[in-house]
Amino acid sequence: MNEGVTLRQMAAFCFAALSAPAVTVCAGQSWQWTLAASLLAATAEAGILLLWRQAGQTLPRAAVAVWGKIPGGILLLLAAAFAVLTMARFALVTDEAFPETEVRPFVPLTLLGVTAWSCSRGRTAAIRAVCVAAMFLIALYGTIFFFAAPDAVPERLLSPPSPPSWRMACLTLPVWAVYLAAPDGKRGPVPWVYAGALLLLPPAVSAICAAVPGSGGSFYVMAESVKVLSVAQRIEPLVSAALTVGWYAALCLPALAAGEVFDSLGGKRRAGAVGACALAAAGAWGKPSVCPEIFLIGAAIFCIFFPALTLGIAALKKTEKKIKKTVDNRDNRW
Repeated sequence: MNEGVTLRQMAAFCFAALSAPAVTVCAGQSWQWTLAASLLAATAEAGILLLWRQAGQTLPRAAVAVWGKIPGGILLLLAAAFAVLTMARFALVTDEAFPETEVRPFVPLTLLGVTAWSCSRGRTAAIRAVCVAAMFLIALYGTIFFFAAPDAVPERLLSPPSPPSWRMACLTLPVWAVYLAAPDGKRGPVPWVYAGALLLLPPAVSAICAAVPGSGGSFYVMAESVKVLSVAQRIEPLVSAALTVGWYAALCLPALAAGEVFDSLGGKRRAGAVGACALAAAGAWGKPSVCPEIFLIGAAIFCIFFPALTLGIAALKKTEKKIKKTVDNRDNRW
């Protein structure tokens, strides 16, 4: 990837960004539907990642090249608007990291402020900071699952699945990575640790919350009932810490993507990312007023169809150019 960002770092960044939305949303969903949604999202993301590697450029650059400056710019601005809407929605639910305390609007605005400051330091600096947080998150969630496992009742997993929620559209969040970085041209080893964590965290959260009695569809409440070494309790502060760090990463990803959109249209990347945080802060007051299904539709368009179609066409054009160049070189030899 460009500016010294490796595939492993981007995978860690995506895991950290997905962690808080996945834990918040999937804790109240049946593990069967969550597993199916996680597999579906991972398949779509793997296909888009493959097209992205073949296209060899960021999605905003590919959109301008494929659709033209004006139509592509309009599509990208709509994607940036959806990124801001996503950030505002995330900011409104960051207080779920502290369900026993009234923290709104202090926590949402503080996290958006930290996100804006990180984005102002540059894309690479923000990504690397989140990568450090990703290792911290893996250790935290590993500890929570380790202590929660003895309290699980496996028979509770046999209950019929409840209908899925539109909120599981958040599982497409890692696709925003193709907006903000370009491949570095080096395949390198596949970051299996983070890829596996991206796939397994959502169904694992659903399963542990369903198996531990009294969780009530809340990861935080589940942690309240967990005993540590059969003596102490109160591991929910670990959940609050993990969710706070995860929400910071979840806000950084679409903010940086919006910054890359503005850079591809002739603006300044850092100003675009900070501006996205400011707009999200304006929408982070009160209660959500936007129809929730809009996020499902927006995720389908800007995190699945638009990236897949644009990068697919860009990859096809790049392949055609290579074939034409090869044929021309062969003709010149003769």
